[in-house]
Amino acid sequence: INYESLWRPIGIKVVSKFLRTAKKTGHSVVVALDESHRIKDRTTKQSRACRKLGQTVAYRRIITGTPVVNGIQDLWAQYNFLNPAILGKWGDFAREHLVFHPVFPSRVEAVRNVPELQQKTAPHTFHVKADVLDLPASTDLYRACELSGPTRAAYQSMERDLIATIDGEEVMAKNALVKIIRLSQLTGREEKLAVLRGVVD
Repeated sequence: INYESLWRPIGIKVVSKFLRTAKKTGHSVVVALDESHRIKDRTTKQSRACRKLGQTVAYRRIITGTPVVNGIQDLWAQYNFLNPAILGKWGDFAREHLVFHPVFPSRVEAVRNVPELQQKTAPHTFHVKADVLDLPASTDLYRACELSGPTRAAYQSMERDLIATIDGEEVMAKNALVKIIRLSQLTGREEKLAVLRGVVD
């Protein structure tokens, strides 16, 4: 399940059903957060949802190549998901390791006690380099996909006018970047899925 869905009603429903089934069948659950820096901001709904989910399962793992994006404050939510005891409560962590701007109290100006922070996180951290993964060479497959009439019309409308009607609703692209995303989404509908199923089968 993706991060954006986890805190929404449909995501909560899916996860809750999965956890109930696991409990009934006596299975332990492992929750692994790929690209765990996505929960680095402790105040976001997806970060809160992930950390809440972590409290309900037996095993937790985080995976990321960029654990620190904005500063070491990014570590707190990720390690809090793993085990709240590692870095303690946010207030204690902030007082021990962060220096905030005197006028803008939410802005981190500096860090402190870094060796102590490293001692706390080291037992729970494992670094892997790409050359030790022993992965096979990648294989690229190219498949042609014909868009159906309605999808083709929506694609051409979005490409030309930055607006398209999909399933009775207007979808708009405000700029070129959003346009690229919308066009990619349009080509990811049923026709492409049918081609991908053929590759997997």
